[in-house]
Amino acid sequence: MNVVMVHGSPTEKRVKEPDYKSNEESKHWQGWLKRNLEEKGIKCYSERMPTPWAPKYSGWKSVIDRLPVNEDTVLVGNSAGGAFLVRYIDEENKKVKKLILVSPGKAGWQSRKSLDDLYGDKTHENIKDLVKDQIIIITAEDDSESHIKSAHEYEKELNAKVIMFGKGYGHFTLEDMGTEEFPELLEEVLN
Repeated sequence: MNVVMVHGSPTEKRVKEPDYKSNEESKHWQGWLKRNLEEKGIKCYSERMPTPWAPKYSGWKSVIDRLPVNEDTVLVGNSAGGAFLVRYIDEENKKVKKLILVSPGKAGWQSRKSLDDLYGDKTHENIKDLVKDQIIIITAEDDSESHIKSAHEYEKELNAKVIMFGKGYGHFTLEDMGTEEFPELLEEVLN
């Protein structure tokens, strides 16, 4: 088994702030998850995607195409990264072991016009046949309304399992969670 994580899409303003660090560089659950998986001997990839504030599907696809995504891969997508993975699995007809979407975005529910190219214009319902084990959607009571709605839409369309956390998780950022640790996600990856 290997794990491939795809981050979300911060705004350009946020990326240009002096204190900004990407998820791989900062204390964030993606870095924490990668360290914990690699301590268990599981190879984990967490690449920085090009122009995350104005993501283009072709650019993100070129990065993930270089990674070993196969029937033994667990894909973890955060926010816009989740919407990207749903489209990628469908359009590339990629068979994977498991798909975990953390506070995922969804085609038709974009909060910013800059996400249109990444998300595409349709829901990719066929992916449920390409995911061997399970599709898991993680959201929280204090996440944004559009992301909660997206989680429940994915639940119906993809026959996915939704895990709803209580308050204190928000959009699953370090600022919202107050910690880089995410043991519940580690458990879902390993199950």
